Amino acid sequence: MKLPLNYAIINYFVQFDEGTVDDVMQILSPNYGKYRSFCRSSIIETLMTAKNNNLLEEARYELDEMGRLQIYYRATPNQRHTIISYIGSHPY
Repeated sequence: MKLPLNYAIINYFVQFDEGTVDDVMQILSPNYGKYRSFCRSSIIETLMTAKNNNLLEEARYELDEMGRLQIYYRATPNQRHTIISYIGSHPY
């Protein structure tokens, strides 16, 4: 079963230790790349909403080669447990 896009974005952090919006887009692109809402700004909004709802936390920051701020997000063990209890763990 294919998860809704926002669930797939959050599920990324059950499968991987941390990641940026670009990391998430790279992994999800084969299955979700044609979705209208599969764009950088929508995925950033989903990540920020998940952070505000305490499903993710910001791990670190750095500038990429183009000078853009890259925010790395991660899910703590407790946050992973919460995510899995709501949407399960779906490998990519």
